[in-house]
Amino acid sequence: MLDVGDSPVGDFRAGVAPLYVDNSGHWDTAFIDKKGKNQFTVEGYAWEYCEGLALVSVQQKSGDHLYGYIDRQGKFLIEPKFMEADSFSEGLAGVALKKAARWEKGEEWGYIDKTGAVKIEAKFNETRDFRNGLAIVHIGGEREMARHVGPIWQSGEWWLIDREGRKLQKPW
Repeated sequence: MLDVGDSPVGDFRAGVAPLYVDNSGHWDTAFIDKKGKNQFTVEGYAWEYCEGLALVSVQQKSGDHLYGYIDRQGKFLIEPKFMEADSFSEGLAGVALKKAARWEKGEEWGYIDKTGAVKIEAKFNETRDFRNGLAIVHIGGEREMARHVGPIWQSGEWWLIDREGRKLQKPW
């Protein structure tokens, strides 16, 4: 059993798990092996590895966060430049190139590949992971805070898209 004190630990993937360290208001993440040995540390809050890359949120001097991706040695393969981001699935990751005010429309989400190149234009206001070559996205509408469930979309449309970003059909 690992002695990590009060620090939260993520799941083991690719042989390491993120160990979160609160440094007076900002997070650092140590990636530990199954024996508890620190393999490397990154400045920022990092998620578990997915498809060889880990998503990292880095706090800027302004207090805002930018998101990027590190390789298995803890080096940024894709520098933090996205307003929000998700982990990779099927070689693509949803990223926000523009952030709206809390719970308002206006975010611009698209998909990047593992080099950081935009593969599907940022034209959605929400994206989901790819599964079996398809992803669910939301287009148009406005978000509202629904009591006890958080934000929900009012109007707009959900679509299934393919890896080229083509709308195929409504998912439900």
